[in-house]
Amino acid sequence: MSGKYSVHTRSSYSAIVTANIDSIVPNNGSLFYLCLRSDGGYIHQGADKWLTILLKPPVVPAAKSLLPLPLQITIIAVLLLMSGLFSGLNLGLMSLDPMDLQIVMKSGTKSERRYASLIYPVRKKGNFLLCTLLLGNVLVNNTLTILLGDLTSGVMAVIGSTAGIVVFGEIVPQALCSRYGLHVGAYTIWLTKIFMVLTFILSYPISKILDFILGKEIGTIYNRVKLLEMLKLTDPYNDLAKDEVNIIQGALELRSKTVEDVMTPIADCFMIDIKSTLDFQTMREIMSTGYTRIPVFDVERTNITSILFVKDLAFVDPDDCMPLRTVCKFYQHPLNFVFNDITLDKLLDEFKTGTFHMAIVHRVNNEGPGDPYYEVIGIITMEDVIEEIIKSEIIDETDVYTDNKTKKLNVMRQAIPVDLSLFSESGGDKKPRVSPQLTLAALRFLRAEVEPFKIISEKVLLRLLKQDVVVVLKLEEHDNNRDKLLIYQQNVASDYFVLVLEGQVKVKVGKENLEFDSGPFTYYGTMALMPAADVSTTSIGKKSHRNNSLSSSQLSPETETPSTPDLTRMTQHFVPDYALIATTDVKFIKVSRKQYLNAIRATRMAEDSQS
Repeated sequence: MSGKYSVHTRSSYSAIVTANIDSIVPNNGSLFYLCLRSDGGYIHQGADKWLTILLKPPVVPAAKSLLPLPLQITIIAVLLLMSGLFSGLNLGLMSLDPMDLQIVMKSGTKSERRYASLIYPVRKKGNFLLCTLLLGNVLVNNTLTILLGDLTSGVMAVIGSTAGIVVFGEIVPQALCSRYGLHVGAYTIWLTKIFMVLTFILSYPISKILDFILGKEIGTIYNRVKLLEMLKLTDPYNDLAKDEVNIIQGALELRSKTVEDVMTPIADCFMIDIKSTLDFQTMREIMSTGYTRIPVFDVERTNITSILFVKDLAFVDPDDCMPLRTVCKFYQHPLNFVFNDITLDKLLDEFKTGTFHMAIVHRVNNEGPGDPYYEVIGIITMEDVIEEIIKSEIIDETDVYTDNKTKKLNVMRQAIPVDLSLFSESGGDKKPRVSPQLTLAALRFLRAEVEPFKIISEKVLLRLLKQDVVVVLKLEEHDNNRDKLLIYQQNVASDYFVLVLEGQVKVKVGKENLEFDSGPFTYYGTMALMPAADVSTTSIGKKSHRNNSLSSSQLSPETETPSTPDLTRMTQHFVPDYALIATTDVKFIKVSRKQYLNAIRATRMAEDSQS
């Protein structure tokens, strides 16, 4: 090592020397020893501490900071807050897609609608907002790192900036904005707009490039499957009732379900044979089922030929025993067929038109070696479709089954048994009846054409005809005993009057057995109702001018006006000189003398009360 030195002071025993070393010492902290030069070279003076020199590195003065320390700390805190804000907004605002914001603007609370209306104009510029937030976040983080490096050096600057940015600039704000992004975004929207202006030169061109490459941002779109899954997953947290969720789910599944999934199989359908007769028993069976539309089949249940509406039976009297075929031909309700694979939404559109509310389900049967044919497999109604929408059974008070799959009986229906025998005048017996129209025709005929009945009031006579006065003779029931077909037997006393309503009868008169036939609205035995002095054993001879029926009035004294008979004299029996025989099924009115006398008494009592 070379250098220059100078001696400041010198004495016999000490000296002060200043040395200037020219070369650079390779290692800081090097130890130098004192050597004296003599004529023979350098003499080492020893290793004592006072004979050694420890060389220290030069002290470099610290660079002077541009900003005061308190100001630097304040700026670092602000930058840390802004870093957290940009990071949180990046998550919070970008997670609110325009579709969600539009939904909140129309269906949210008052404060949520206000927040969404502030954010939506900015959020719909998706890529521009994204570029602004990212550029602002990067700028703030870099500035924060530089300032922290100015305060500290080396590893401490890296650790400090990393910890501050991660904890206060990422984790905390993103956790907060992930839940309250709408509120934070609305309160800081002014700051976002400022940075959008400040970074416009860089962020706007980049956003346009992204729009061109990626396309316009539409937002989150849910299809039918996603909506169903969202309803199921959010069911424990939303405020929807279970029935509301079922209705929404049923409506969304309507397009994916077919008619065959919800129809009633043909084996479980209540149907009625077209050969049936609408008597009281059949109508009671129809009413007890509770159905309003009943399929009518011919021979086989799969051969549905008509639909019977229960309202079609409003003008049908069970006593008429009208054939079901007649009613079906009169109304002629159209049959509506649908295929088994049609979806429920299309069927509901058909039902909504009002054309029909029940359809017959059929399918093409390709099984077997023969040609394909349409096979009826079930019945579907609008109620079935509605039940599928609401995911619940519509239990009517007259339903027999609560479900066409479980076949459980309706408890409400079973708890209140319905006894329709109340509406049967016969009390459920098999006594023959006539229709109201035929009863009215018989009433008018008796009062106009038959003398003994002219003195009975119309009200009393109608009450008499509603009693047990109708008799039906059927040939097939009396094949073994033809005497049962005799209505009157020749020379046998009788005390009743007969008016034929339906069918044909044969009259045999006198010893010569003269025969002739007669039909409806012919009457016999008026003498059985006349006073005893007027009764004669001969009672045939005059034809009615109206219906060619034989009357017994020819052999009795005729009067111009009907007179009231003496009830005390009506004791002798009427003995006809002819026989009256039924040749077909016959329905006739049979009025006994006792019933006739009671009718006269009732008429007199009514007249006396009026007078």
